[in-house]
Amino acid sequence: MKSTRRMVTWAIPNLLILALIAIATGSPFALDLLHRHVHADWVSLSNVGQSYGAIGAVISATALVGVASSLVMQARQINIARLQGARETQIELMRIRMENPSLL
Repeated sequence: MKSTRRMVTWAIPNLLILALIAIATGSPFALDLLHRHVHADWVSLSNVGQSYGAIGAVISATALVGVASSLVMQARQINIARLQGARETQIELMRIRMENPSLL
């Protein structure tokens, strides 16, 4: 069950990425076919191509927000781990003290 879930969890994002790469790679060929059959002018097709720049900027901004939030979460986890380590050390010292009162 876990291996199936892990495979699905792995496969869906990778298939999505492959689909996006295929769409981005195939779009020039689609535009060429469009030009052959519809006889559209290259200016209008160029305007469509310019929209990729705006979409790319939005995707890049989203990725930047994802990286920033990941760094914030990692900083919080490090702080929690540091506090947990300090508390475990205190508990261990208290345990040693209770087991060996002569060490005082």
